[in-house]
Amino acid sequence: MGLLTAWRIHRLQRRSRYGAQLRALPEGLLAYWRSSAPKEFLGLPANPWFFMRACDGLMLFFDCAARSGTCCALPSKAADSVWHAWARFNAPGLDAFCQRHFGRAVPHLEGAAMPVPMDQALGNTRAAIEAITRRTPSDLMLPALFILDSQLKMPGAPPLRKNDSDGGDCGSSCGADDIGGDAGGDSSCGGDGGSCGGGGD
Repeated sequence: MGLLTAWRIHRLQRRSRYGAQLRALPEGLLAYWRSSAPKEFLGLPANPWFFMRACDGLMLFFDCAARSGTCCALPSKAADSVWHAWARFNAPGLDAFCQRHFGRAVPHLEGAAMPVPMDQALGNTRAAIEAITRRTPSDLMLPALFILDSQLKMPGAPPLRKNDSDGGDCGSSCGADDIGGDAGGDSSCGGDGGSCGGGGD
C-alpha cells in the first residue's frame, strides 16, 4: 500500500462516523476480499482505498438495518461486495462484529428473498440514514450511500453529474422518484439485497 493511500485511509478512519468500526475490521478481510470479490463483481477495482470506502458505506447500512424495524435494501454494489466476502470469510465473526458494534446481527437477504418491494426497502434505508445523520428529507437530494458506486467508479454505476456530492452525507445522483417508484435491481438507485431487522431499542 502506498503512502498516499495509507494517509487517505487513516484520514477516513479519523473522520468517519464509523471510524471505530473501520479500525476494528478483521485482519485478513482485505486480502480475502481482494482475491475473491473481483470474481463475483467483475471489473471491481480491488484496491485498499476502494475497500475502505466500501466498508464505510457498509457500516452505515449495518447501522440503518440494526436500528430500523423494517426491511432495508443496500443501494451499493461496492458495499455489497464486502458484505458477501465477509460472510464467506467468517460468517460467525461478521455476526459477532455487528452484535458488538450495532447491537444485533444483520442477516443478508438477496433481493428476491426480500419480503417487501425493493423500492420500499430502499425508501426505508433512506429514511434510516436521514434519522442517523439528522438530515432534513429533500425531494432532490439522496444520502451519499446511494451514489457511493458512482463515486468509486464501480462497473455499471452511472457517472457522477456536475452537482453530485463528492462526500459527506448527501448527494444528488438520483431523484426521490427513483426511491418511491420502480427502483429495481437495474436502477442506478436500485438494490440487489438487504436485511430485515427486528427494530431498534
